[in-house]
Amino acid sequence: MHHKMVIIIGLIIVGLTGIHSNDELMCNCSCCIDRQCRKISQNDFSVSTCGSCQSICQSKFSAACTKMSSTVSYKCTNGTMASRLLSEPDWIGEFRMTDDCDTESCCCLTDLVQFTRVNVNNLHIQGQFFGQCPRALLTIEDIYMMPNDFSANFNFLNRLVSAKLSSDSRTISFMETDNLACRYKAVRENAASMIAINWMFFILICSMVNVKNYII
Repeated sequence: MHHKMVIIIGLIIVGLTGIHSNDELMCNCSCCIDRQCRKISQNDFSVSTCGSCQSICQSKFSAACTKMSSTVSYKCTNGTMASRLLSEPDWIGEFRMTDDCDTESCCCLTDLVQFTRVNVNNLHIQGQFFGQCPRALLTIEDIYMMPNDFSANFNFLNRLVSAKLSSDSRTISFMETDNLACRYKAVRENAASMIAINWMFFILICSMVNVKNYII
């Protein structure tokens, strides 16, 4: 069991080393008495390793932590990973249409719209339209180019529709480019759980970084 644990810890350290080589590490320094800490570096600064973060804090701010027997502490986090979790577009999922589309004058997406990844370059969209459409109820099921940012244009029923994904990937706003009055919105069905999963993953990464620092 002991040998297995050593191997697992070794694999974690190797994996984290690979992560650190590609991602930006952010460092800040504090003065601490027991568990109460006061941040002394006004802004986070980037470092190559968490070891250098500790060295910088101890050498640069040691004189600032002499009062009341406080000690220098440091915090090292993966800034790139955090920004990726919050800023990368995620078009994949199920989105529920809201009721803000004027079906008296527009052909609107309705009910549930599904965005499925076909491959790295293609996106499959399936949904239904209702309102002023060629027929009373139309279903679309087409493959489009995978968007690489938070905006995209889709051709729905020979209508060019501009789609904008929110920065947290929770909502999509649609608007017909030839009829700006025809606009509507969709909300991700599992928005809360998606954000929770992302943050749980980020916290796990940070915890693994701290474990690595402790082991080293």
